[in-house]
Amino acid sequence: MRRFMPIMAVLSMMLLIGCSTVRSVEPVWKTIPEIKQTKYEDAWAAIVGCVTGRNLNLEISDAGSGYLRTAYGGTGNNTQTRVIVRVVNRKPLQISLKAELIQLDMWAGQWLPVGNNVAMEKLILDELEARLK
Repeated sequence: MRRFMPIMAVLSMMLLIGCSTVRSVEPVWKTIPEIKQTKYEDAWAAIVGCVTGRNLNLEISDAGSGYLRTAYGGTGNNTQTRVIVRVVNRKPLQISLKAELIQLDMWAGQWLPVGNNVAMEKLILDELEARLK
């Protein structure tokens, strides 16, 4: 019984402190270089098409302000992604994007940010650059 006391003490401390298995990291914005698109409306349609083509549901889509955000979803059982796009400049067109990745922390029972979904960002950025050239 005495052999298990130190182990129990350590486990109790971990629970009290609230140790987490997921490291929280804030996602960063990626920017597409200037795009020479003739009409803003066409560019906005391409942005919406690229993002919704990834099986993500739109939460906010405001062409006037150039802001789009999806709901979290779609990546896997313990991870989810949401995409945020903002138009930084209209002439010349400049777009920033981030795909926020969150992961379920089983110990804490909550979703924590773990950075960018780099693969999703690359797919969307590559498609946008191809559509807007």
